[in-house]
Amino acid sequence: MGANLFGIGKSSLVAYQKALNNTGNNIANVYTEGYNRKTVMLSTVGKNGLGGVEVSGIQRAYAANLNTELRNGISNYHKMSSYYDYAVQMDDLLGDEKTNISGGLNQYFSALHNTTTDPTSITARQVFLSNAQTLVDRFHHLSNKMDSQYLELNIELSNTVNEVNTLSENIASINRMLGGNFAGDLDLLDRRDQLMKELSEYVSFNTLDKDDGQVDIYLSSGDTLVMGGRASELTVINSSENPRNVDLAMKSGSSTVSLGNRINGGKIGGLLDYRKNFLDPAEQDLNRLALVITESVNTQHQEGMDLNDNLGKLLFSDVNQSNLTSSRVISTLNNSGSGTFTVTIDDATDLEVSDYQLTFTSPTDYQLTRISDLTTVSSGSIGGFPEQLSVDGFTLSIDSGAFTTGDRFLVSPTRSASHQMELLIHNPVEVALASPVAITGDDTNKGSGAATLEGITDIDNGSFATPGQLLPPVRIEFLSTTSYQIVNDTTSAVIEGPITYDPVNGASVFPTPGSYDPGYQVTLSGNPDPGDIFYAKYNAGAEGDARNAIAMTDLQFSKIMNGGKSNIFDSYNVLTGTTSSKTHFSDLSQQASSALIEQAQSRRDSISGVNMDEEAANLLQYQQAYQASAQIIAIANSLFDSLISII
Repeated sequence: MGANLFGIGKSSLVAYQKALNNTGNNIANVYTEGYNRKTVMLSTVGKNGLGGVEVSGIQRAYAANLNTELRNGISNYHKMSSYYDYAVQMDDLLGDEKTNISGGLNQYFSALHNTTTDPTSITARQVFLSNAQTLVDRFHHLSNKMDSQYLELNIELSNTVNEVNTLSENIASINRMLGGNFAGDLDLLDRRDQLMKELSEYVSFNTLDKDDGQVDIYLSSGDTLVMGGRASELTVINSSENPRNVDLAMKSGSSTVSLGNRINGGKIGGLLDYRKNFLDPAEQDLNRLALVITESVNTQHQEGMDLNDNLGKLLFSDVNQSNLTSSRVISTLNNSGSGTFTVTIDDATDLEVSDYQLTFTSPTDYQLTRISDLTTVSSGSIGGFPEQLSVDGFTLSIDSGAFTTGDRFLVSPTRSASHQMELLIHNPVEVALASPVAITGDDTNKGSGAATLEGITDIDNGSFATPGQLLPPVRIEFLSTTSYQIVNDTTSAVIEGPITYDPVNGASVFPTPGSYDPGYQVTLSGNPDPGDIFYAKYNAGAEGDARNAIAMTDLQFSKIMNGGKSNIFDSYNVLTGTTSSKTHFSDLSQQASSALIEQAQSRRDSISGVNMDEEAANLLQYQQAYQASAQIIAIANSLFDSLISII
């Protein structure tokens, strides 16, 4: 009996010593990141339960669903955090009064308006040019900052890929150990859970637990990151769609497969999401605005006359200069064929905030898709070169090439517009503030009629072919109170007439009923007398004429964008409003994700975390049991001694 009692006491001592060790280990790891509380499982041994007690196992307090919930929360938080970190920089930049376009436009138009009070003032003209240069500089500054963000995104994507590869290899290493001699090692399981928690900071993923203790990890794209003891390798490659960007790819044997934008969640998902849905459209919108301003200002400035009596030149660089038109189409890296293309801007105000993809569905059949909404805007077959596609304010010309099925080209109508914008006029004398056409009435006119220049409609018209002249100068002669004729003022030859005139409603002179159009518009009004004459001549030597300057200031509030619904200020405000809204949303999402992480962590810790009060109670309980087990051995020893003494 003493022997049996001795064995029971010994097993009890051993079991409760292990229990004490386990409790002590729980207490020691109370602040260890990723540690899961362990519980000793006790069971009886021997026949009829009289063989004592043993530790049948150590159980890990673990809830897979809570750990998954925590990882998902961490993944979403880091996605929104990385998105927000970049978004707030760009939002501040676009809204900063010292750098934004609105401030530059205000200064530009204020200086332009000042020239209208004294259009011959060289000082006022120089101030205007200085503010025009400031506006250009602001576009350059914002464009450069956006370029810097693209570069930073590329660098950070490369760095995060290295982190993912390190973590996934460590997880695979633990898988190999768990599938071998270390099967059931709870500390390894904790370590692997912690690694997966760290991995969720970079990407979102799903897991599949296997019977041998290993776990497989699948990215949100469906690609396998860890399969048992083997980890796939992520890498970055030059984007096949846009060479200035890098894309993520997965190495599989000797091949590398691009993942494009298919990775979601974590820092990587946030970086890709920011680039695609924030930075890309913001840059395209800024470039579109640069094109609209450049095109509109140039058009109006060319319709004016400078102090040398010359027609206005381009104030800003041509939106269709050759280096730009040829750079707006980029071949993707995997193309088998090649071609030459140009993209010319037809009407910048009709441009969309989007790039386009030109896809060849056969060597001759093509399809042009607007990327922002995946709308097919043009399709057809190449009948001969050049093949021209006019959509959304621009014309894509396929000038030559040999294409294969599947070839793709990125068409970017607004590409580099902000960066390439330049001020071309630096001599204040060359600022064209006057109108090149003067409409005057003859001194002998007796009626109450009037003739007014409404504007220049075609500066390329033959009327303006010779510098400093109007070919021909014309006069409008009233034959009666209700009819007039157009006469070449140089030769007195009748160009057209008689033409009916309505004194009540007035008349628009050009183009005439016979389609004569000199490239400028004149309106008649009032009640002229027979014999009254009005002259249209070149406005040489004009003093105080600021009609073109006034026309240029009209751009400030003209509803020329978004189908006549907004002006250039409205357009920029929409850009800044959109970026601010996206930034604010990402901030709110970040805060919400942080709160969800705290809740998920709390639920996880309630199951798996170490409770010091509970462990202290266990320590006391196991200590008492250990001491009682020692008494069992002491009693067994005393009984054995008594038995020996009797014998």
